[in-house]
Amino acid sequence: MQQAKEYSNQLCREYGLSFTESKADPFRIPAWKKRLCRTIKEAMENCATREEFIAFMAEYGYKVRWEANQKYITYTTPENVRCRDNKLFDQTLLRSSMEAYFDMGGCEYLESRIDATEYGELLPTVDDAVCGLISILDAMNTGDNDRFHLETLHHGKQEIRRILERGGKIDRTVEYAVDDEDEEYEQYHGFSMRM
Repeated sequence: MQQAKEYSNQLCREYGLSFTESKADPFRIPAWKKRLCRTIKEAMENCATREEFIAFMAEYGYKVRWEANQKYITYTTPENVRCRDNKLFDQTLLRSSMEAYFDMGGCEYLESRIDATEYGELLPTVDDAVCGLISILDAMNTGDNDRFHLETLHHGKQEIRRILERGGKIDRTVEYAVDDEDEEYEQYHGFSMRM
């Protein structure tokens, strides 16, 4: 039965017809899905905006459907296989995680964390950057700013607008100051205080 299904799906792909996908198994990930995940993460490392990300993916033959009125990001591989972000089995690649990553300058954040990494230490990954940025965003949204140093509350006007659009809250009555002379501290945390 499985062979017949695979042959039928192959014919459907060849003729541009829709086909059934076997139930997703997070422990047996097909090669095309692994390639898709690698390409997405490479794009995230190299792109500062959603638009750049979509263009990067297109260069590798992937179509990206990432629209405001849709719940998921849908990818179409060069082989014409469609896959939603929630079927990639990776929290980093979910729409909400990727939006936070691009809204908060994830590419620059990751680059600064890599630059601040000591020789011999493991280099931070896109997963690390997404996790760190989401933790910061969650702390800001809940008002739990004690977990982070004060410079995490410094934002440009555009960043503040994006945070507010996503339902976040900014306390405009509080003023925070960070000593600009502490460059090593700035570099380690990956935030530029000179906005």
